[in-house]
Amino acid sequence: MIKSKIKIDQPRVMQIADLENAVINAFIHYDTSYLEPLNPEGVYSYNNKNEFIEELKLEIEKLRKDYPKGLCSRGSVCMFCYPESNAFSFYSKSTDEFVMRYVIAQDKDQYKVNLCKNEPIPDGANGLPF
Repeated sequence: MIKSKIKIDQPRVMQIADLENAVINAFIHYDTSYLEPLNPEGVYSYNNKNEFIEELKLEIEKLRKDYPKGLCSRGSVCMFCYPESNAFSFYSKSTDEFVMRYVIAQDKDQYKVNLCKNEPIPDGANGLPF
């Protein structure tokens, strides 16, 4: 009797950088198609993939109305609620006005993509939360 090993393909574990790039591109291009390659088995801030995409789609529609010229992104940090997470700030392309900050992290078996509601502290202050 010959025993053969059957290789079962395991789904590729999505890297946090893949999620960061997808979210950033979705916001700066106002296009949720960048989120389609996300792992369909993933949990994103307590949502499944489709719920997560629908949630960001609503946010993007608001942003498109308020900032028709688009957004640009810069790496950021939040030292208050999310000091260990990667943060990304988004600014108006036309005015360079701060619009919002998202924090993206992996926590065990799920991904966190959260709007950071902390307000920037002016330069010269204590530097917190970012």
